[in-house]
Amino acid sequence: MPPNGHGISFGEALKVWAKIGFASFGGPVGQIARMHRVLVDEKRWIGEARFLHALNYCMLLSGPEAQQLATYIGCCTGPWAELSPDYFLSCPVSS
Repeated sequence: MPPNGHGISFGEALKVWAKIGFASFGGPVGQIARMHRVLVDEKRWIGEARFLHALNYCMLLSGPEAQQLATYIGCCTGPWAELSPDYFLSCPVSS
């Protein structure tokens, strides 16, 4: 098991977040849908109820919902993982 205690290595998280970030078209709605499919359905890194609870909370906050949700999920999956979601969701959109 990797040292973060969640069973997700940094390399695997980086690969998954890159896949989500670079293949997400359709704006924030597309990114959130892709995050749900990959992280909840395929990888099972976070449960359905927790994902929806976090999404509802992010909708109340001002700012980019998809990036806030990715940061939350990154914090849940490891102490280092909040860096990769932010990078891969903001760079493709800004370029």
